[in-house]
Amino acid sequence: MTSLYIESADEITTVIERLRGAEGTEVALVAPKGATLLQSVVNLKLTRRAADDAGKRIIIVSTDNIGRNLCAQLGIAAANTEEEAAKILSGGASAVPVDDAKVISGVRIHRYYEDEDADETAAPGTAPEPIIIPQAMLKDEPKTAPTAPIAVPASVPEPPVAAEVVQSVPFPAPVAVVTPEPVPLTRSKVTRNDTVETVTPSPTRTEKQKKEKLPPQPTTIMQKRVIKLSLWLGGAGILAIVTIAFLFLPFTRVELAVRASDWTMQLAFTASLDTKDTSTDGTQLPAEDITGKSDKTLSFTATGSQETGDKATGSVTFYNYDTTTTTTVPSGTTITASGKTFTTTASADVPGYTKASGKPPVPGTATAPITATASGPDSNLSNAPASDVKGTNGLLTFNTVSTSGGTTKTVTVVTADDIAKAKTVLTQQLTDDATKQLADQLSNRTVTSKEGTDRTVLGTLTSTVSAGEQVAGGDVKGTISIDRSIVNTPTLESAISDRLRTNELNNHSYKVTSKDITVDSVSSDGKQLSLTVKVSGKEAPVVPVEDLAKQLNGKSLSDGAQILSQAVPTATISYTQSPRWWPVKRYPTLTRYIVVEVTYD
Repeated sequence: MTSLYIESADEITTVIERLRGAEGTEVALVAPKGATLLQSVVNLKLTRRAADDAGKRIIIVSTDNIGRNLCAQLGIAAANTEEEAAKILSGGASAVPVDDAKVISGVRIHRYYEDEDADETAAPGTAPEPIIIPQAMLKDEPKTAPTAPIAVPASVPEPPVAAEVVQSVPFPAPVAVVTPEPVPLTRSKVTRNDTVETVTPSPTRTEKQKKEKLPPQPTTIMQKRVIKLSLWLGGAGILAIVTIAFLFLPFTRVELAVRASDWTMQLAFTASLDTKDTSTDGTQLPAEDITGKSDKTLSFTATGSQETGDKATGSVTFYNYDTTTTTTVPSGTTITASGKTFTTTASADVPGYTKASGKPPVPGTATAPITATASGPDSNLSNAPASDVKGTNGLLTFNTVSTSGGTTKTVTVVTADDIAKAKTVLTQQLTDDATKQLADQLSNRTVTSKEGTDRTVLGTLTSTVSAGEQVAGGDVKGTISIDRSIVNTPTLESAISDRLRTNELNNHSYKVTSKDITVDSVSSDGKQLSLTVKVSGKEAPVVPVEDLAKQLNGKSLSDGAQILSQAVPTATISYTQSPRWWPVKRYPTLTRYIVVEVTYD
């Protein structure tokens, strides 16, 4: 099944074009409620004919009740969901049948049949069954003079008035309407029953009667008394309203801008981890310790280099021209040849020389294995003259060395500087990480502390490799712990206020805010903080706000200004009266409608 999604505003030509181009022989037309496709019988018929011409089987998928019922009247399969449509097309379910005639939203809909030309084959002179249109559908017609009631066929019961009428649905049957006769626009009497609404015209006055004036009626004594009483009650009511408004309506706000003087004071506090609550004198505060810990491993790369390779090996041949007795060369004896140094790896016994009469002496010879002390191809020699060697019983001369297998190459090694740099970087990373942990703990808190008083404990930094090792790199590991002692700023501010309250003299008050608090010094020994706090603010006389409100009630504005200036000589006075249009420039009679506010310049 192929699903074809239709938009609400898609024209029928667009739907037919998309239907013809859809893949498969079974197509589900998924339309939203109120779609143009579902609002017209003609549109549905054209869609079905296009599907038949294209050899496709269609089913309408929509939650539109009117559209699905129209589909059922035309014999077009309809479903609520695509799953239900798939079951219907596969034969697993069937569409719900409808009655031959059904009222949908107040509109009676008659059944349409598969024969689209049935209306053309109807018997001549036979009028189709009319469709009853409720009164609500005529509410938007142009307003004219009252008309006679609409004639309704007696054989058709009047349908109920619809709450919602879909006017876009076309009706194939004509509407039976009787043209009413116009009646005069006069006051009418309306009589209603269950079937017909009858309008009975009322008699109208003639032009002569309209011109005639009614004679004046005499005023009785009772009527005069009623008029006087009404006037008296009206005046009393107005007076009562004015009195109530005078007492309750006006509202006055007085603002006193008091000129305050600056003051500064230094207070000493001690905050301890062992203190749970602020002391009664306000000098001892509870402190708190927060800790940030970090454990990290840092990898580093070796940057050193070293020449290395294989050492040449071979043998040395010793010649004994010195003595006739055997001489021994011990293992580990050093021999030099062509500027290179070699060491014997085994001892050698060299026999003494022999001499025949009249002939030169024949030296005794012996060989010993040797290894070059340094690697490199320069130690590869062939029968090279070697240095003299002293044996146990004589001096061996004219010695020769033959070696091979010496090679050389450059390798990477770890230097001490590589390890030191890695430890420095790791220490910084550990510190940053632990400091961030402290900041995270304090992100939603307001505390007082001082930088530079943190207690940092750095663990031993270790390296997995040693300097000189022929490796590409290594790791360094370490830990750190940072402790900081803090005091909650609200606790400190409360203690400051308590200390200042004890210093209030001469009926003066002190105004302090958090921004006026600066920490001059903090010393920490791990358990206790010593704080010296410099507090600054404003000092001004205490204003008796409630007493002033009582003195102002009912006074004129001029008298009130004199009362305020005597009570607070240094204040600038301003007032606001509401409503602003209130004509009486006096303070309210009730004290609760007077608000006195004090601000400090």
